[in-house]
Amino acid sequence: MRRRFEELMRQHHELIHCGMVPTEAAMGIASEAGEYLQLVRKWKYEDEVYNEGAGLSELGDVLHYLMLACYQHGITLEDLMHVNYLKMKAKEMELGEVFDAMMEQYHFGFLDELFENIEAALEVES
Repeated sequence: MRRRFEELMRQHHELIHCGMVPTEAAMGIASEAGEYLQLVRKWKYEDEVYNEGAGLSELGDVLHYLMLACYQHGITLEDLMHVNYLKMKAKEMELGEVFDAMMEQYHFGFLDELFENIEAALEVES
């Protein structure tokens, strides 16, 4: 499924790796998340019935643009989950600033090295 999804993305977007800000992906994430938010807002404040299918459809659109952003950053969704796991772990250990500083040093293509450095910093600090 992932390969078919990525192929469909390639057909719909000019996919460019590093060296640029993923503008289309960022705008798409915000726009589609906003559409999802509207469904929830109408349920919460306008007493409309929440449509589960429409919600899943909008979340799928968010995923589409999230995967586009990941592709343009040269990472996978699994890599992004790893980044977020380390961020949550660092915050849990009150080391969010350490995590942030290390993330600011990231350069395209050196993600495994970044993971190793952050994991080592979290182990040393614990």
